[in-house]
Amino acid sequence: RHCVVMLAVFCSLLCLTVTNAAWQVTFFDDFDGASLNHSIWYARNNDTHGPITHEIELYMRDAVYVKDGNLVIKTYPHNAIGPDGKTEYHYASGWVMSDARGNADCSQVSTRTTTPTDIPPNYTGFSQLYGKWEVRAMLPWGMTMWPAHWLMPKPDICWPVGGEIDIMEYFGHPRDWKRVFGTLHWAKKCGKDEYPAGTNGRFPPLDHPGMLFNTSYHIYGVEWAQHKIVWSVDGVPYHVRTSQNATIPSHAMYWILNTAMFANNQWKPNPHDFPQYHKIDWVKVSKWAK
Repeated sequence: RHCVVMLAVFCSLLCLTVTNAAWQVTFFDDFDGASLNHSIWYARNNDTHGPITHEIELYMRDAVYVKDGNLVIKTYPHNAIGPDGKTEYHYASGWVMSDARGNADCSQVSTRTTTPTDIPPNYTGFSQLYGKWEVRAMLPWGMTMWPAHWLMPKPDICWPVGGEIDIMEYFGHPRDWKRVFGTLHWAKKCGKDEYPAGTNGRFPPLDHPGMLFNTSYHIYGVEWAQHKIVWSVDGVPYHVRTSQNATIPSHAMYWILNTAMFANNQWKPNPHDFPQYHKIDWVKVSKWAK
């Protein structure tokens, strides 16, 4: 029965993907070198994502590294004072992005006004308008874990007017341990998110028993065109947004790969579950060949 359900989902969305498209790879990183390519990737250091997302980790550069052909984002217990000089943090994790000069903080209504001062002289970054964006990764697992692969607009546009494409999010609480999510955020006014809560895509769907994402690698992707976005896992499409029911982003976007942690009165991390590792085998972006 579940195979039939998955096949039906695939067939219902297949017509919304690019048919017989000839893809041309515009960006690829398989992390087979000795270290991160710092002309493309920038890791945030001693930084946070703001209180609005209820995150409890401190982003540290040491938590992002290359090992055994993977980009690794490590999440681990770490006691430190945040950049405001007063907030205590008890966990560290990593955030890496392909354009340090863009809108890096969607927790604020307006974008950052300063560029990091430690960007290498040869830094070029990467961003692109439209195309197929894919990540092959094995996710961390556990209470409060929140790994994500997402896209943000390169111009300084207040959030979420420029859009935000969440290619993959995993939420570490029992209700969603065996699913990942795909979401689009958009708005006409700064800070006025028009995404209808609960309407994001889920893979596998709720009538499927689910699957584990921390025991093997999977390919998480979107096909982003002028009038639609289609989300997929391992090539199986499961969610779509079109210009008929959303505002499709029309600016070049860049990668953000990170592992956040969330907590509230009900959900708290178990220190015995750490360290956790978010392993990214490769990242690829393609465009439609003309």
